[in-house]
Amino acid sequence: IILYKGNWYDVYTQAIYDIYRFDEMKKMQNKRSLADRIHAIHVYMRTVGPQIFRKVENHGSIISAQDYHGGIKGAEGDAMKNADYGAMWMLAHLTADSVLTHEILPYVRNFKLQQQFGSGPFKGAPQGQYFLWKSKRWVEEWGEQVEPIAVTYYSLIDAANILLFQPDDMELKQSIRQAADALLSLQRADGSWALGIQLHDGKEVLPDLQDFRPTFYGMYVAYQVLKDDKYLKAAIRGADWFIAQAVEPCRFVGVCGDTRFAPDFATGMSVEALLDMYHLTGNEAYKHAAWKTARYFTTYIY
Repeated sequence: IILYKGNWYDVYTQAIYDIYRFDEMKKMQNKRSLADRIHAIHVYMRTVGPQIFRKVENHGSIISAQDYHGGIKGAEGDAMKNADYGAMWMLAHLTADSVLTHEILPYVRNFKLQQQFGSGPFKGAPQGQYFLWKSKRWVEEWGEQVEPIAVTYYSLIDAANILLFQPDDMELKQSIRQAADALLSLQRADGSWALGIQLHDGKEVLPDLQDFRPTFYGMYVAYQVLKDDKYLKAAIRGADWFIAQAVEPCRFVGVCGDTRFAPDFATGMSVEALLDMYHLTGNEAYKHAAWKTARYFTTYIY
């Protein structure tokens, strides 16, 4: 039993290191350098890449993504999805590999552009994480819905990561503006967002839960790309709400809907989002919130 007048983290640290001795339980050691690991990824992408990225025609152009074999509602073994857009473009940039540059990335880019709603109330938001190539439709993992956090991840961060390597891509910039306006339109007056919105009736997904995730980071990204103050103001409103409602009481949700959005890696990403807000605004509250969230996130890791 530990009795202590200080804060919970000091007691927690003592339990982790002095009682359970987690620092002595480390069994894994890195035996390969980071450069060697990146080289192995490049060799894999270079030799297998054109085969693992499925190409299909949709709306008059070719889109490409990796086959996804996990459980997707409505799929018939035909789900496609891309992740880590920034990593793909960085690898192509570092290696100057023509196979990656000409045979994969242009079609992966097409996938990203077609992923957005082109019209309607959710214009600019992703139609779904996955494309089902047999029925030629976009879907989410567990239903037909739009999640504001998905706008942040799939329509803003992904496109912005590509722009780091091809900054003159005006079509991507336009897609970012549409996505930013979509996210802005979904923001509530108090700075928060709904966890998700069902497409068929406009009702909230799991209305008993709140969006304790770094959704506001999409507004930060939009401001950094487009330099429009309305996005910065929205980012500040969202971050302030997140600190008051999620960070201070230490309650978070994740991005995996199959577990009712139980806290996951999105909490760790909140640390980066808050730190970036601190560096942009100089507001010490964001730095303190990042520090507090990082401490809490270690409990998830352990």
